[in-house]
Amino acid sequence: MAERQFPLVIWQKTDEFKQEYEQASKRFKAISEKLYRSGFKATYLGDLQFNTDGNPIVWLNPCRRSATGYSSRNYLMPPTAEEAIRTAKITGDVGWWTLEDLEQLLEGRGPIFDMAMFDMGYRRNKTNATLWAKFGSTKEYEQAGKERTQAFVKAEESLWIPMQGADFERLNKLWLMPNKWNGLDRTYSLKVGKRGFIHIQLDYNPFAGSSAETLHVLGERHAQRGHIAKQQERFQIEAQNIKLGKEKGIHVKATKADQSCVEYVLPMHLPDEKLYDLVDELVSKTK
Repeated sequence: MAERQFPLVIWQKTDEFKQEYEQASKRFKAISEKLYRSGFKATYLGDLQFNTDGNPIVWLNPCRRSATGYSSRNYLMPPTAEEAIRTAKITGDVGWWTLEDLEQLLEGRGPIFDMAMFDMGYRRNKTNATLWAKFGSTKEYEQAGKERTQAFVKAEESLWIPMQGADFERLNKLWLMPNKWNGLDRTYSLKVGKRGFIHIQLDYNPFAGSSAETLHVLGERHAQRGHIAKQQERFQIEAQNIKLGKEKGIHVKATKADQSCVEYVLPMHLPDEKLYDLVDELVSKTK
């Protein structure tokens, strides 16, 4: 049986993406060379890809000094702020980071640097943000961690625009499919990034590839993601994250060549077996 073709143009298959990827690769190479010349150490820095917002990111696994030399675990906490600053500059912190984040690390600032200092038990001075001080207690450190988590949750929630009044009544009738969470490895999530792309990804179990024999499973699931291109064969997409009551979805406005428009709402979550049904219906409504 022939493999079913995805009926929408994926941005990663376009010439625009290929050009941006090539430019990002050159930029990443230049940044990483500067980092390593400055004494930077990492167990891994690479896997260039594009995040939900359509911006290039890379994975950093740091290498900090331990009792047995340099390691990615069992860190030795620097006894002074000066030593912590030196350590943060040459190790950074684990996670997916943008190229801008890496450039700022070179200068001893930005989110990677700040997170590395936090993990080593240091915070900004309360009266002078250019200085660093140790957390006074474990309780203070844990509270700061909670505040970081709360700020992240608040920022994520702000991405979804609440619809009210007439807009709510109109859009709430345009759902192509209801939201349904089907569990890890069986659910796709949709969200609009800052560049206006609809990003689709499989929500997978990060421990699926727990051994060398099963590592390919993790790679296959991680690859189940991409951005829907704004320009399709017969229409152009404008999209935004919206909230209809307690339900989150994607408001899509598809403008055809004759300037006529079709609107609909996509779910934030849908079972994996429903993905093709959803996009087939999306395409059929623009004919």
